[in-house]
Amino acid sequence: MGQFDFTAILAALAVVLALALIQPWGEKLPRWLVLFIAFVACTLLTIGGIVGLATVLFQIGNSTHLPTAMGGLIFPIFIIIYTCFLFWGIMLCIAACFYAQRTRRSCKHCQMAAS
Repeated sequence: MGQFDFTAILAALAVVLALALIQPWGEKLPRWLVLFIAFVACTLLTIGGIVGLATVLFQIGNSTHLPTAMGGLIFPIFIIIYTCFLFWGIMLCIAACFYAQRTRRSCKHCQMAAS
């Protein structure tokens, strides 16, 4: 029996989360749950992208010769992957902010409507 890859599950959940932020059916879910998951995900992706890029660039900068591989993968692949993590985190945060603004309801106390 093969080893189960949880990366595929996380990728599918990320797609569902991104769709929940932009599709009308996402507004039927509890607002706090969608926003909590979105902001946790964007924080982890952004931090992971920054730390990953810094680690790879630090390893490249401190080597006496230009390394071509780390763990069987070439360094440009790591740079591309961590850059994608960083931008995915930033874009997810922007989408979550727009979702929060779009789904905001009027205040019960001051009757200020959502703008």
